[in-house]
Amino acid sequence: INQGVADTRAVLNIGGFDDPAYNNQAAAARQLYAPAERLKAIEQTQERLETARPYLFLWDDRIPVALNSHFTTLDGPIALDTPMYLANIERWYIKK
Repeated sequence: INQGVADTRAVLNIGGFDDPAYNNQAAAARQLYAPAERLKAIEQTQERLETARPYLFLWDDRIPVALNSHFTTLDGPIALDTPMYLANIERWYIKK
């Protein structure tokens, strides 16, 4: 993401979401090193995001995608009905 010199927002919060409860929980999660404690803190921040609903995530792929049935991935079939179908393209291969 390109960030101009006049934009002083933190890059990780491009939408400008500001919630004191979330901010405190996220700061606490970043300070923890024990995996179990950090996981619990991250889950709390995610629950806060679910409650606050600061963004409405939309996706509409207007470009139809056709893919030969011989293509698959190491993780299973390719799900073309998701916006992230190219996320694991390095794991794609052609079945013989």
